[in-house]
Amino acid sequence: MFGPAAHADHVISFHACEDPDASPTPTPTGPQPSGSPSPRACVPDQGSRLTGVVNLSFEVAADSPRPIEIEKVELYIIAEDDIPSPNDRSAIETWEFPENRTFTYSWDTTTLTPYNGSYKVQVYAFTTADHPHSASDPSCSGKRCVKERTNLRVDNPPKTPAAPRIVAKTDTTVSVEWDKAPELDVKAYKLYRASTDKADKPPAYGAFKEVASVATTSVRDEVKGEGVYWYTLIVNRHSVVEPDNKGISSAPSPISKAAEVTPAPDDDDDGDAPGAAAPAFQPRVVSRLPRLTASSANLRPPPVPDAPFSAILPYDLPEGAETVPEEDPGVGDPRGPVLPVAVGAFLVSSALALGRMPY
Repeated sequence: MFGPAAHADHVISFHACEDPDASPTPTPTGPQPSGSPSPRACVPDQGSRLTGVVNLSFEVAADSPRPIEIEKVELYIIAEDDIPSPNDRSAIETWEFPENRTFTYSWDTTTLTPYNGSYKVQVYAFTTADHPHSASDPSCSGKRCVKERTNLRVDNPPKTPAAPRIVAKTDTTVSVEWDKAPELDVKAYKLYRASTDKADKPPAYGAFKEVASVATTSVRDEVKGEGVYWYTLIVNRHSVVEPDNKGISSAPSPISKAAEVTPAPDDDDDGDAPGAAAPAFQPRVVSRLPRLTASSANLRPPPVPDAPFSAILPYDLPEGAETVPEEDPGVGDPRGPVLPVAVGAFLVSSALALGRMPY
């Protein structure tokens, strides 16, 4: 029973999920429709496991010999584990009704609290005057009353993933990939494989064996021998209920398409006997030379002077020519007219230095 008479000394009262005053339900005698009734709106007990949508229900009543008015009511849902709190620890909902009433809130644990973990529900009631029963009701202090329910364990399983995809294969491997799971606390992706002789019918789920447990969204699976290979995927996420932190798993995905693996054909086109070792590959060394963009005559270095006086003598180039013609490399050789004069000058200067002529 709920109402002011039932909560004479309490401003905030959580509705229990099991009504102790409800009479036992009679045992049905005839056929009953399938399915179970929806749970009533309530605040779950401490330690309860929550999945899906939870309809919270509580009462805020300013019932006292000296009536006071409720100014506003705030609802908070706060993470108790080391995970983000919904709404960044701000009020999830605020009601401003100066009257006694029952409040409800639909808590979608999959979207509002996307991380599996332990949460607490807090309800604050702000009054227009100091509550007269603050001494007997420790939840009230001055103009504020608060009540909370702790250790509410959100533990949703992952959504069933889509079928994994075959993206490549060789005669010994099959590469498989899949979509990233939407859950934020995924522990591992577990890939399962089964094989058959034909590709016309996939195997039963009981034939699959785990071949990989990874944090990535792809696997290159090593297979043995030819055959038809099939894959299915299970997503495992963090759990606060399962023992030893084993996590909570999704249902298996639909089965992938068939991956037919055949042995590589023998290459006997070169006439070698089957199984003969292939000749060792000899790399060809290629020498890279600089590109030549001018003729050899143009790149010819200037001649070295034959004598000190030859440095001031002009070269004998054809009139109007800038370079030595290729067809007549002798033309323009400075050692034609320059060399005899230079040698003679050298001999004369040497004789004068020695004190006698060279004849």
